[in-house]
Order: sequence, then C-alpha cells, then structure tokens
Amino acid sequence: MGLIASAQGLKTVEKARLAKGWARQASIWYGEAHVELPTLKRFLAGKVAVRQENFEAICKAVGVDWKQIVDWEKSGQNRVEDNSDIAQICLKEDCNEMHDVQIFYGREQELENLKQSILQNRSRVVTLCGQPGIGKTALAAKLAEEVKSDFEYFSWRSLNDSVAPSLLKLLSGLIKFLCSEEETDFPSDVDELIDKLLNIFSNHRVLLVLDGWENISRTQSMEGSQTDYEKYSKLLKRIAERKHKSCVVITTQEEPKELSSLQDTPCVKTRLKGLDFQASLKILNAKKLIFVPQQAEKLINDYNGNPLALNHICEHIQKVFAGNVSHYETKYTILFPLEFETAINKNCEFL
Repeated sequence: MGLIASAQGLKTVEKARLAKGWARQASIWYGEAHVELPTLKRFLAGKVAVRQENFEAICKAVGVDWKQIVDWEKSGQNRVEDNSDIAQICLKEDCNEMHDVQIFYGREQELENLKQSILQNRSRVVTLCGQPGIGKTALAAKLAEEVKSDFEYFSWRSLNDSVAPSLLKLLSGLIKFLCSEEETDFPSDVDELIDKLLNIFSNHRVLLVLDGWENISRTQSMEGSQTDYEKYSKLLKRIAERKHKSCVVITTQEEPKELSSLQDTPCVKTRLKGLDFQASLKILNAKKLIFVPQQAEKLINDYNGNPLALNHICEHIQKVFAGNVSHYETKYTILFPLEFETAINKNCEFL
C-alpha cells in the first residue's frame, strides 16, 4: 500500500525536522529511516505515494506518529511510484566560485551550532570571523553543503579579488540567477536592485555566501569605492533588519560594523580560533611528517592551530627536511608563511 502525507501532516513533519536541526534532505534522516534520498523527496513533496513501510520509517526517524499525518483519501487514489526521478525537490545552485571541501578537519561543534542557527533559529545573517588562514572559507563551504538542501537557491559569491566587485555587478548577476529565464527587465539602480533582492528573499528560501567581506572595507579608500562601500553596508543592514525566509553567510576578518550596532535581529557571529590538537594532528599526519608527540604539540602551538599556517609549514618540512620534524627543529624555532607577514605585523593575536 502507498501513503501520502496531508498538507497539515507535512507541516507537523517540518516542525519536528526543525526541532532536530536537520536539513530538509539530511542524510541522517533518510539514513535512520533506511530509505533512499529520492524516497524522502517523494514523501516531502506530498504528491506521489510511497510504500507504507517507508512512510512509517521516515515518520519514526523524525519523531512523529505516521497515522496522524496520512491523507487517507489521496492515499487511496494514488499508486506507489518507484521512479526516483518523480517529484524530486530541486535545488538551483550557482557555486562556481565555491571552494572544494573534500578535506575538512575539526570544527564539529562550530558546525553543529551554525546548522542550528540556520535550520532551527532561522538566522538571517551568519558571520564567520577570524584571522587569515583560520578556516573561515572552509567552514562556510562545509556549512553550505550541510544546509543547502533546506533552500530553493544557493549562491556563492567571492569578494576576494584585489578590488571587490561593484554592488551593481554583484546584485545584477545574483538576481538574474534567482529570477526565471523569461525575466529580462532588471533595474539599473542599486537601491531598486536591493529592493528586488529582498522581495525574492521574502518569497523564496535563498542561501547566499559572501566570502571575504573585509575586502569591501579595504577598498573603500580607493577612488570611487566609498559610495559602493556605503551601498554594501546598506544591503547588509537591510538583509539583517527585514523579515524574510533567506540566509546570508559572510566570511570576514573583522565583524562588519553594520551588524555590531543592530539589536534584536536574528543574526549570529562566530569568531574562529585555531583547530584543537586532534584536528591539527590530522594535518601533520596527512602531510606524512615524522615526529614524536612532544614535537607535534610544539609545532601546533607555535602556529596556534592555524590550518593554513600548519599546512604551509608541513609542506616546507616535507620538502626541505624529508618530513622529519627533528631536523626542522635544529634549524628553526618558528617559520611564518610569507602570506602571513602583513597580518602578523597588524595583528599580534596571531603571535
């Protein structure tokens, strides 16, 4: 027998899902139910019947009584559909600039807290702060992979060029992605584009990552950039203040001042510190270094668990000293990557 959930039943399931902090298509959900992802998608669509045993298992996994959410009338009129391409819930993605996250160490607690902020607390803005190389971009990418199935649209935009893109350019490209292909008439005024974007955010679930926000403020003193910086600030404030369904994740070295003054808005800030010892140790092992525990602890402490710095020094030790930390220690006490020199001079916290 095949069953279909009622509209009210799906709302009950949605509430239970959010209470658990699960994404709409979370692997833990269909894993605990012992069903395939397409089956979960058909269940959530509420249009095509799924087998009763699968229906019951999906409900049990999320903690609801399956008998209370069945639409018995529709279930009697529909047959079980085994075609996995039917009733797929599609996510539209624009993530060509997104970093690969195949290798990711540590950050389990930070990741869980952020997922809860987005999936359960419905935070509008999530800010990941921290010094260069601490893993802000990697965490944002991992977070996006974990929660994007809860959204209709996902877009990753990098602001890390030598000069940040103009807001007009960024908004125009983003809105074209979010709008239907048939729509070609877009405003050319930034304020009108912000209004249009916020309307889309209100009507659709959009996950937007802006990677490298600090580059906006760094270019403000350049010719013609001050006005654009102010418009970026206006965009961020309006996203934080206006009620909508979407979420913007920002990576930055410093907390945006536009958010620090806001009160009683669903925004969350996470300041990242270095990786813990066990996560840092995985980097040393992945680089196949030769060491004793005390040497590993000293190396990790020297670089404060900064993953980019650790990767750099491990590669240096592997290349120059054949991976032997003992030989490295006879030559250096600490060796900072060149790309960190500016940050070190400006930021004693890294030391």
